[in-house]
Amino acid sequence: MGIEVIDEDKLSEAVLDVAQSSAKPFSSAIAVSLRRLQGGYSGITYAVEVEIPGQPETIVVKVAPPGLEPVKNRDVIRQAAMIGALGETNIPVPKLLFISRGCGDLPPFYATEFVAGEAYEPIFDGPGQCSDDDIRSRSLEGALLLARLHQVDLGSLPFDPGPEVTPTDEVDRWARAFSSLPDDLQGIGLELGRALAAHPPEPMEPVLVHGDYRLGNMIAAGGSIHAVLDWEIWSRSDPRMDVTWFITQADARSHPLACWQPPGMPSAETLVSTYERERSETIGPLGWFAALVRFKVAATSALIVKHNRSAPTPDPGRSKWESGIAPLLHDGLRILEEGS
Repeated sequence: MGIEVIDEDKLSEAVLDVAQSSAKPFSSAIAVSLRRLQGGYSGITYAVEVEIPGQPETIVVKVAPPGLEPVKNRDVIRQAAMIGALGETNIPVPKLLFISRGCGDLPPFYATEFVAGEAYEPIFDGPGQCSDDDIRSRSLEGALLLARLHQVDLGSLPFDPGPEVTPTDEVDRWARAFSSLPDDLQGIGLELGRALAAHPPEPMEPVLVHGDYRLGNMIAAGGSIHAVLDWEIWSRSDPRMDVTWFITQADARSHPLACWQPPGMPSAETLVSTYERERSETIGPLGWFAALVRFKVAATSALIVKHNRSAPTPDPGRSKWESGIAPLLHDGLRILEEGS
């Protein structure tokens, strides 16, 4: 894919040029060095050492993948706009430093401050990396921050947040994904999609939704969250989309790839009640959304398996995703049938 062929020499020159054109201390930069960080296919992330006389700085640069149109989850300028806007609120995000809309064949990119800490996903990363007390504190703070995010005035944003993405839109999106899969990966995916579409929830007022809100997309130290990251798929949508995604990522029983349930993890009920108290609003039953989350995870798992099968060198580790597809789909149908 194009994501592998970025010209890092050109990128280094561009980062230095834009840094020198920005405010102090970066206007005094005399050199940069790049170190690629792990990440997905929606962009490429680098830790960048900026050489400033007497004051070296580390920053983070996010680049749109080359060879692909920088739209949707690859639109790094849209991501940067949201990070910059949230920097004026009580939501902790890295400070936005500068933006480049691209030059020649070099894709757009933006730079933020480097936030010290760790990104730790308790149910997937396993024990030993974080104490039970810190897991509990981070999870409860995550619920509080989510409530505050959902209270951000959309009308106060310095740009148009775009059309609302409804829960039904999400069902349609993942149903299309299932339709693109080979029969052995579809399973009962389309059946679950039809069941979700047949009984959509009563609407709530749309809010600013992160889209992938979980502890693994936050930088934390000790029991405190220092920054919420990864704004690739933010939207104006139903708040229950974020809430249910967040509590699902806190419960090992809800994901077949989870490796353990941390003793310090608060229950889903505690996380929801913490969110509701901070927001001063009750969000009601989440069963339909729990089924939607399983539909989404099953679809993304199946797509990973599909793409891995056609890769020149398939990754054996990706095959484990296949075993979780059917349990997720059956669990989604069970939740809808029980109304839980």
